[in-house]
Amino acid sequence: MTTNELRTLVEGVTRKLLDSIGKSTLDWLKEQGIGVTIFAFTFKPGALAYISTSDRADMIRSLKEWIAYQEAGITTEGRGERGQS
Repeated sequence: MTTNELRTLVEGVTRKLLDSIGKSTLDWLKEQGIGVTIFAFTFKPGALAYISTSDRADMIRSLKEWIAYQEAGITTEGRGERGQS
């Protein structure tokens, strides 16, 4: 597959996954102040796509926070057993 074909494929995957969650669930999550971001990518370099229900700035802020935790060796917020890697 070409890079463009892979990109089209992963973009379709993100849309399909978001659609499968369903509008009522997405609406409920939004009411709770929760956004959803789905990434699809190929295992070898070439294609990455995402779709998000949140504002771009909020999604980027959340991703930066998540990456900082990962790089620090913490899998989630540093509270309790789940917060430790």
